[in-house]
Amino acid sequence: MKSSKARVAIDGQPNVVIKQGKILENELSKLRLNMDDLSMLLREQKVYSVQDIENAVFEPNGKDDVRCGSW
Repeated sequence: MKSSKARVAIDGQPNVVIKQGKILENELSKLRLNMDDLSMLLREQKVYSVQDIENAVFEPNGKDDVRCGSW
């Protein structure tokens, strides 16, 4: 799709839910996720500590992208 505004309107945009090891609770509530849901999704990615996460992004297609490392 050529128009980026139309693409965002149709596909949605990614939501950052963890940034530099801190959970962005307002973003979780926008996605209607609670802490238990987030913990489960992180465990599926083999991540057990939020402090180890550089960024966690939920894509519009429902996939999650977790990047660990020092920030």
